[in-house]
Amino acid sequence: MHICEYNSVYNVKCFEWLNRHRSDNRVNNRKVQVLIDRKLQSKKWMDIQVGDIIKLENNQFVTVSKLFISLLRLAFFL
Repeated sequence: MHICEYNSVYNVKCFEWLNRHRSDNRVNNRKVQVLIDRKLQSKKWMDIQVGDIIKLENNQFVTVSKLFISLLRLAFFL
């Protein structure tokens, strides 16, 4: 592999990583309604922890990793 080919592949990978990083930041900073002390309060997705009760509405965005972890825990205890 020539050095020019290597640099091209490296640059593409860096560009993909940068876009992924930006996308992750946008997703993690989205707000969601969480039940805290019997009141709905706004929290960022990145601050959600296992056991938090969230309010989901029709067509609302949900981070798959958080939902998947919750479903796995639920299936384990059933």
